[in-house]
Amino acid sequence: FITHITPPHLPLGQDLWRCFPGLTSLDLSSCRQVSDTTLGTISSHLHATCLSVLTLRRAPHVTDAGVLSLALLSGLTSLSLGSCSKLTEDGLVFLSHSLPSLALLTFRGGVPVTDRVLKSIGAIKTLTHLELWWNDDVTDIGLSNLITLEELEVLSLYNCQGIFGNGIRPM
Repeated sequence: FITHITPPHLPLGQDLWRCFPGLTSLDLSSCRQVSDTTLGTISSHLHATCLSVLTLRRAPHVTDAGVLSLALLSGLTSLSLGSCSKLTEDGLVFLSHSLPSLALLTFRGGVPVTDRVLKSIGAIKTLTHLELWWNDDVTDIGLSNLITLEELEVLSLYNCQGIFGNGIRPM
């Protein structure tokens, strides 16, 4: 069985789950053809499988509607989003509430990680690893919402210009 697949040889849509029924890890980085429809198809067909890792970066056509379909992936333990410029704060808040089993969450640039989003992330009690790279919306106030994450082992804040240290002190 193939358990991990990355571009460029990626059969998107319905063919994906037929070709790779044991898929556990899917990396859609730089697949510019990925759309909301693609994510909806993947989510509806892979939710019954053991997909646990999803990476989606540089996907300019993905909006909140596509990310909302990821809620069907109840076994997802690792999610990485970056440079998805059409995502909004509302979509990220919903996503955080919809994936309670996440252990690893990465938001890298081009994703609006606001105080409100960080508050919703603070409710993911299984989170052990959180990366917030190149996010100028991240503030000390937002980080203070993460104090409830008792399992958190790694917090990476690379190039987050809105942090001055006060939000990290209580952690």
